[in-house]
Amino acid sequence: MHKPKIAIAGASGFVGRWLIQQLLPSFDVIALSRSPIQSDDPGLEWRCVDLFSVTSTTEALVGCDFAVYLVHSMQPNSRLTQGTFEDNDLIIADNFSIACETHNIKQIVYLSGIIPRVDQLSEHLRSRFEVEEILASRNSALTTLRAGMVVGPKGSSFRIMELLLKRLPMMILPAWTQTPSQAVALSRVIASLVKVINNPTWYNRSIDLGCADIINYAQMLRRCGKFLNLRRFYISIPIKSTSFSKLWVSLVSGTPIELASPLIDSLKYPIIPNLDSMKELGTFEQQSFETLLTEALRDVKLERLKKNRVTEVKENNVRSIQRLPSLPSLEARDLANEYMLWLPKFFKFFIKVIIHNQKAYFKCLGFTLLELTHIEQRSNSTRHLFFITGGVLCKRHDHGWLEFRQINNRKWTISAIHEFVPTLPWWIYRFTQAPLHSFVMKRFGRYLKKKYD
Repeated sequence: MHKPKIAIAGASGFVGRWLIQQLLPSFDVIALSRSPIQSDDPGLEWRCVDLFSVTSTTEALVGCDFAVYLVHSMQPNSRLTQGTFEDNDLIIADNFSIACETHNIKQIVYLSGIIPRVDQLSEHLRSRFEVEEILASRNSALTTLRAGMVVGPKGSSFRIMELLLKRLPMMILPAWTQTPSQAVALSRVIASLVKVINNPTWYNRSIDLGCADIINYAQMLRRCGKFLNLRRFYISIPIKSTSFSKLWVSLVSGTPIELASPLIDSLKYPIIPNLDSMKELGTFEQQSFETLLTEALRDVKLERLKKNRVTEVKENNVRSIQRLPSLPSLEARDLANEYMLWLPKFFKFFIKVIIHNQKAYFKCLGFTLLELTHIEQRSNSTRHLFFITGGVLCKRHDHGWLEFRQINNRKWTISAIHEFVPTLPWWIYRFTQAPLHSFVMKRFGRYLKKKYD
């Protein structure tokens, strides 16, 4: 009997690897990863994908009926990444949504975060909600599962907490650690994901996940320390700032600051799920925090991923993404044209832009700094794409691309350079051309806002 085929974006992560095992009896699984991975299971196929590329993402979903989205982009993915993880998330979510529409994916299942009802969300939680909007913006039905801290074997959240308690005899507890929250067991998350897939009852709906044990982060640390038989001293301080916490969590646990920073900022908000939908789904279990810790400490061996050894040329690649003002009255082509006209005016005779036969030449003192080739067949009203095909500033003429893109019915506007490899020595580029490009795009954004507001 033919089994439906499901793609999992973020399959090599904590939740993804557990989910694969639960789906294999009922689905042929297409696991998506940035690195090549082998599998001996006939029902599992690993596909290598660059989620920043529409083409790569679309090719990765060939033949699929359903898709699960477990991706976040809080860690750098190039040697230099200019721009915020929020803007990275906009692009990769939009690429995934486009690919799902291309292949008529019936349902996207997205694991997000609990969205508290506050006036202003943290960058992390705001990004999660933006991704939800983008995935729901096309023809695939979206089911969103929202969770706070997911606690389970090999999980990063519990691992960070465990490392802090084992390495620090004294714990400083800022005021934000008094914020109420509710964790959820990995087993309940996996059960919920499995139950909503290919279940029309849950199309275009969201479900909060939790365990009903509401405690704050200070209590989590104390109860976890007691559970691990660690005698620790806890000192509460009336400081609301998370700046110091980000630093010591990163240093003590070894978590990259790019990942620790947005996560800790989101802990300032109450994470209280509405469990009615989870109870309706039938996956809710009332569990104490200690029950979650018991599950997290289970000695479960995950199958080791067999990564292919690929000889890779290590390049000084750059990704630079800037969010421009929302301009629903303009098409992406208009934005690109505005940029070509504005740049020579901004640099006042220093730079010229010559457009000829689908190519744009950025010239200075007789030299072609960059040559961009417009790719008509991959452009449309909301995306205008150029390949970087020449110029003295670019080392590779077959690799990078520039795009102007409008996302979710032109709610957001993005300008992005991907996989750019500079000619300049890295330390010179890093402190000259890179900050200059960022500065120029910010000024372009101001120009657009002033002209069209």
